[in-house]
Formats: sequence, structure tokens, C-alpha cells
Amino acid sequence: MFDDFKKNSHPHAIFEQWYLESQGKGSSSHILDKVKSRLRFLGKQAFTQIVPSLDRMNYNAVVLATASLSGIPASRVVLLKGHSEKGYVFYTNYNSSKAQHLNENPVASLNFFWAYPTRQVRIFGEVKKVSRKTSQEYWASRPRGSQEGAMASEQSHEIQGYDSLKEQLKEVQEKYKGGRPIPCPQNWGGYIVKPKSYEFWQAMPDRLHQRVLFELINKKWVKKYLAP
Repeated sequence: MFDDFKKNSHPHAIFEQWYLESQGKGSSSHILDKVKSRLRFLGKQAFTQIVPSLDRMNYNAVVLATASLSGIPASRVVLLKGHSEKGYVFYTNYNSSKAQHLNENPVASLNFFWAYPTRQVRIFGEVKKVSRKTSQEYWASRPRGSQEGAMASEQSHEIQGYDSLKEQLKEVQEKYKGGRPIPCPQNWGGYIVKPKSYEFWQAMPDRLHQRVLFELINKKWVKKYLAP
């Protein structure tokens, strides 16, 4: 793993490399191929049941941790929908509990975990809303069913039951029937986590895991090696 840090001075470049490799692309793609070969050796049942799930893994799934103004933490899994040196983007309802935390305390931590190869990346940073235009463009790219569901759901708010949610969905479908475009709700959009630190973790034998920390100090990324 340390070779990755010799080649790349910006932590996002390392993240990009690992992100691709988590999808079975890049220089570590052979690891996933070896796992599949081993499952094939173990038998047809193991191969046919497990390999399709490996191919469907949400490599862009990430644990988002936030805290209220009083310091009460919460975490949940969201999907990464954009990333660059500027930051990491996800979308949500602006009236949700996570959004309430971010309004009160606009910092967050992201934790990516990929089983093949066994790696983690932790990113901490300040959080801001993306532009309205960016949210609308992403909304327009979503499947219609996802748009309908987001329009129908008052995320994190109490409901009478699942049937009431389905009724709200029917109302949305009726309102926008005939293929009418569903506009992006005012209370829905994206956030971007602007990194102040990255920690890269690579599993190694005998628990001698490799950990490398990058911190943004005076607008420069400072690298540190950490004990496992």
C-alpha cells in the first residue's frame, strides 16, 4: 500500500485509485478475480450464490456520521454521487434528521469500507449544500420511481404506517401521471463534504495493518504514518 502514497501526493488521487479498485478495476482488480476463483473451487453453490452479490456490491456506499449541536452522534449509510479534490457529494431530504444535524453543526465524517481488497478510508471535513442547479441536474438523472418516492416521503418524520406512505406515493403518481416531469423539491438536494483530513487503512497479516493520515495544514496536505 505504501507505494500508493509515494506515487500520489494528493490524498484524493489515492482515494480515486482505491475507489476504482473496489469496483474490480485498476491495479488490484486481480484480488477480486482470485476471490471468485476460490469460490468456484469451493463448489457450484458457493460460486452461484456469492459471486453475483460481489458484482452487485455498492462500492459507493459510505457511512456518514454527524452530530447535533449538543454532541449527540448519529450515523447512516448513504451513496456517494460525486467526488473530486473539492469534496464528496451525497443527496438527501433537507428536512431529514441528518440535514438537521448539518444545519446545526456543519461537519461530518465519511467512512468507506471495501471488503475486496480489505480497505477503509475515513474522511473528515466541513459540509455545505451544493448549488440548486447541481441538485436539479442530479434529480433529473434519477429513475422516475426514485423521484416519486422522494417526493412522497417526508424523510425522518413520523408516519401512521407503511400504508399511509403508499397512499402518498399514489397521490404523487396521480399528480404527475402521463409522464409529466417531476420537479426537484425545494427541500431536496445535495451536500458536499470538503475534506480536512483523510485516513487510509489497509488490512495486513498479523494485524500489522497499514494506516496513513493526511491533514490539511496551511493549505498543504501533510502525511503521517500511524501505528495500527
